[in-house]
Amino acid sequence: WPPTSLSRSRIIRSPRYINSGVETGPATVKNMSAYDGQRSQSGTFVVANEDICGGTVPKGNSLFPELPSAVFQLEKMLIEDNDLSRSLSTHCAINRNAEYVAHYDSGIAKNQSTSLMVGMGDFVGGELVIEGESHRIQYTPLQYNGWGRRHWTSPFVGERFTLNWFSPLDRGDLTSSGTEVARTRTEDAKADVLARLHD
Repeated sequence: WPPTSLSRSRIIRSPRYINSGVETGPATVKNMSAYDGQRSQSGTFVVANEDICGGTVPKGNSLFPELPSAVFQLEKMLIEDNDLSRSLSTHCAINRNAEYVAHYDSGIAKNQSTSLMVGMGDFVGGELVIEGESHRIQYTPLQYNGWGRRHWTSPFVGERFTLNWFSPLDRGDLTSSGTEVARTRTEDAKADVLARLHD
């Protein structure tokens, strides 16, 4: 599994069990792969839809050249099959056994105010919790506002994959028209809310 970026690793809880089954976290949850390889495989990486992305393409595209096409074909099918009101995304985060802590998505959205997530695999638990409300995402797509609403992953047991489609502004989209200032104020406000929660 590719290494997780530093910025994403800050919002992912470390696996709570390692090999021996000895508890290393506050809950009784086993987050381990049933497959050969690393004893506890978890992490996340991003791929981009090169047809519409523009700008720099993430490393995931070159590591797995056939994956982006399949991932964005799946998004298109989910949009059509579920009558979702959204355009195709420019990016998709691919997560394996990643338990996210409460956070807001960074940056601001480009031509989309929502992300689209679906879970896959053999797991129990692992709901997406948005502002305290749990949403089952196992083979059930969910559209949500990750930029404006605090969200996290509930504990789970088993092998859990998620695909999270989104379209962020890239640096080229930030102009002197005030977008950079608005983004900074938005992120500062979100950080302030999270800091107050921990007081």
